[in-house]
Amino acid sequence: MNGNINTKVVSKASPPAGGGGLEGAGIHRFPEDFMFQLNEKEANTLVSQFVIPSKKYLGGALPFAFTEQGVAMLSSVLNSERAIEVNTIIIRTFVLIRQSALQFKELYAKLLSLEKKYNKNLKKFIML
Repeated sequence: MNGNINTKVVSKASPPAGGGGLEGAGIHRFPEDFMFQLNEKEANTLVSQFVIPSKKYLGGALPFAFTEQGVAMLSSVLNSERAIEVNTIIIRTFVLIRQSALQFKELYAKLLSLEKKYNKNLKKFIML
């Protein structure tokens, strides 16, 4: 995967049957460390960053966000091909985020190592 998210596929995903959001999909399966509801400010951020066209797109409700574990749990309640495709894209995105974080951690460790090395050299130079 090249790291790009197919937002066209994601944006065409429809909510679970019944139009009532997750209630019909077994919301009881998602503890709060798997899923949480965004607040008004966070929903406004989605609109301001063009993630969604307007809050009306949400049907008047605040959206839910899923942790990586919550996305994995979605597999047990998804039935449509599009929903499964979107779930796969999201899981791959979490993998990319984790890989990026690990690369950042490695880079950070290298920078600290260089900083220590050059600080020692600088102290030796100043002492001369």
